[in-house]
Amino acid sequence: MKLKMIALAAATMLSGVSAMAAIAPAVSNNGELFVSVFDTSAKISYTMDLGIRMDTFIADGNSEGGYSKSWSLALADGNFTSFLSQVNASNLRWQVMAGDNFGGATVIGAQRLLTTVRAGSSDAVIGSPTNVQFASGIGETQFGAFLAAVNTTGSHSIPGDLASRSDYAVNGSSVNAETDAGKTYFGEAGGTSPTFNSNFTQLKLDNAVGDSTSFYYMERGAGSNAAKIHTVEFGNSLNSATFSLTNGANGYSLDYTLATAVPEPGTYALMLAGLGAIGLIGRRRQSAR
Repeated sequence: MKLKMIALAAATMLSGVSAMAAIAPAVSNNGELFVSVFDTSAKISYTMDLGIRMDTFIADGNSEGGYSKSWSLALADGNFTSFLSQVNASNLRWQVMAGDNFGGATVIGAQRLLTTVRAGSSDAVIGSPTNVQFASGIGETQFGAFLAAVNTTGSHSIPGDLASRSDYAVNGSSVNAETDAGKTYFGEAGGTSPTFNSNFTQLKLDNAVGDSTSFYYMERGAGSNAAKIHTVEFGNSLNSATFSLTNGANGYSLDYTLATAVPEPGTYALMLAGLGAIGLIGRRRQSAR
């Protein structure tokens, strides 16, 4: 079975908001998915909130009936165009994430993370970070520091309006450089960075435009701080889910794809025809006796 999360999805189907300016942070108890695209040479990143809360995506993104969703980065606003004018497209890397840091750092399942991983990574590698590494990465000094800083930039909030930084009703985006104030650049040391400030070196990303990768749910596992985290791959009983970032005729597109685990009507018809043929053969054999 590809999916180990069906029961988890049912248990976590809490209230979710389908359209979110600022990115709902981990301390909201139900963070919002966002994508960051970054050039590690130019040290510039583009970040856009995807308008889906964690609990909603956990339920929808593991459906036995399949699930797909696309986001157009090119049409989001002018920030992505500005970003492309400052970077080398061949250097671009990307990551999708969401976090929940509302519970205590030592409570199993109280801190959660959704994230893409390096394409081709094994479950053993993905699950290798420790509980203490996870707590540090998802905490307010790293993951939280990035979101708090980036939510003050671009169209995530209204300049000078503090209240807008906690308004999650509209999707926003931003372009941020390592030289900017705060931890707004996605790959900046001391902020989130693709590896949680080197705490998740096992998950170091090198997914380029055109790559597809798995999506994972992570939480603190049982045991001591030195014990390993608990990880679950997104998918259903037959198929694994994938995220991909592509550049096609209509520009850059972020896509989530999960094939249905329910046979199509045509498949049922073939199965019934096959069973009927088997029954006919059996009856002929009995008649021949």
